[in-house]
Amino acid sequence: MFQGRYQMLRALQINNASLSTARLYSSTPVTLEGDAAAAKLQTEEQITQRHKIKLASLDYNQRRASYKRQVSALRIEYAKEIARQRASDKAEQEALQKELTRRRLERQFQKNTQTAKNMLRQKELREQRAKEFQEHLELMQLERDAKNERFQKARQLVVDELEQEAPLWLTTAEEVEAAFTPEAEQLLWARPNGVLGAPNPSLDCHFWQQETHTWLMRRTYKSQRQVLLDELEDIAYNEANIDESFWTQERLQELEQLEDKARLRAMVRSIGRISLLRRQKELLEEQYVTAEGEVPKPMPVPNFQMLQNEAALEKEGAQILLEDPTKFFVFEGSTASASDRRQEQNDEISTYVGPTLGSPIALRDPLREHSHQGTVFPQIIGKIPKPDDRTEREKKLQEREERMWAAAQAEKMGDMDIELAAQQQTAEDLEPDINYDEFTFDFGDEDWAKGLDPIADEHVLRTPHEKRYKEEDIDWVVDKLASQVKHLEQQFVQDMTSLKRTFESELRQTEGHEIADMPVGSIEAALLSLSDAELLALSDLDDRCGGKVSDEDLNDAEKVIPGLSREQIKQVLTRDETAST
Repeated sequence: MFQGRYQMLRALQINNASLSTARLYSSTPVTLEGDAAAAKLQTEEQITQRHKIKLASLDYNQRRASYKRQVSALRIEYAKEIARQRASDKAEQEALQKELTRRRLERQFQKNTQTAKNMLRQKELREQRAKEFQEHLELMQLERDAKNERFQKARQLVVDELEQEAPLWLTTAEEVEAAFTPEAEQLLWARPNGVLGAPNPSLDCHFWQQETHTWLMRRTYKSQRQVLLDELEDIAYNEANIDESFWTQERLQELEQLEDKARLRAMVRSIGRISLLRRQKELLEEQYVTAEGEVPKPMPVPNFQMLQNEAALEKEGAQILLEDPTKFFVFEGSTASASDRRQEQNDEISTYVGPTLGSPIALRDPLREHSHQGTVFPQIIGKIPKPDDRTEREKKLQEREERMWAAAQAEKMGDMDIELAAQQQTAEDLEPDINYDEFTFDFGDEDWAKGLDPIADEHVLRTPHEKRYKEEDIDWVVDKLASQVKHLEQQFVQDMTSLKRTFESELRQTEGHEIADMPVGSIEAALLSLSDAELLALSDLDDRCGGKVSDEDLNDAEKVIPGLSREQIKQVLTRDETAST
């Protein structure tokens, strides 16, 4: 149907095109002779032509009207066909949309159903976990209650023990001050492991086992004179705080024996620990031996729980002590270096092989016995550079040589690029020419040996380098000590002045009168009238006597403190005993 309509429209278009392209003029040229005939003929032809044109126009209009009617009918048919096609497509689209919607709703329904099932399952799991957690809480609460009960019992035991000991340490301030006598202070502070108020908890305390050593790696080192000043300050501190009359030879010997026992026990445990670790290592190596061509077996980490058994450590160390006592003691006729060599030779031998040892004279101290300074780490002492004794001519000559060397290097480089010159300049060009293989440190032996006889002054020549002092060092140390003494005296004067002012203010508030109104013979007036030097001497005497004054001390005090009588001095020095009585 659509093909027949298309052919009809095509035929109408061709007819219209033939009419519109028809020739309406003649191509015959006009001549002068036949103008009249041509005019007549032209008139007739024009009339005929006009008639034809009218007929053609009428036919064209008719055909065009017919064409339009046919096109309009065709368009109406097309519109109906398109409407039917659109209705069909719309119906198909609606059917497809309904199918898709149905499928989507089915999937959503399945998803919602699965979600509901999951929610129910999660709810059941939460309820189960809550129930298990509640049971766990109840169990933990029982354990906590039992633990708290045990802790409460332990605390009660501690409280009971403390209550039994309370009468020993719950004391008044007066009892504490009375307990801190000069003898008690010496026992508490002068020696390591001092205790006060209770018996020594152990005859061989283990403080030696916690001994540590640290090397102070400072960038600035002390000079010889500074080391000497520190040593003198330590000596002065010990003289001021350690009572030599209290620390007799018998008492010092008793404490040294106690410390030697503690050191020996610590050495026994240390060597026993080393022996057990070596034995464990050997057992592991024997157990995990790898044969030729076999895959290596990984060796496990050693077990260190045995190191907590102190009895086993002491037993192993005691056995080694009986087998080879040279690892612990230095014997008569042998030195520490000989014992070390013997130990190195017999490192793989468990028993001692050698002559009779004799009596032990000291415990071995591998950390200090090889140091002439007696310290674990070497004490580095800074050396002051020697003064420049060159003449002006020598200094100028050296500066001239340096300038010539710099000029030669610049001429050698020439116009070379700076970066290229820096690359060609090696590290040896930047460092001084020092032969480190043949370098020897200048200890100043030549300067120290000047003016000394090699035979008569042999003991002076053997003086260690850090103990070689010059007169300038001694003078510097004396000046430093004098300045410190002056500073302490000034501080003491300031303290005395503040004490006087405090005493005057308290006297005004309590007694209601001034210093001038005090009785002339009273001890307070006498003390306030003393000079600073007399007060300093009285303070030194008080610190030295410690409440016990002898006749010799009183005689010396009368000479340096003329402002007080003998009875007043004795009353001031024994004020603590009088107050306690």
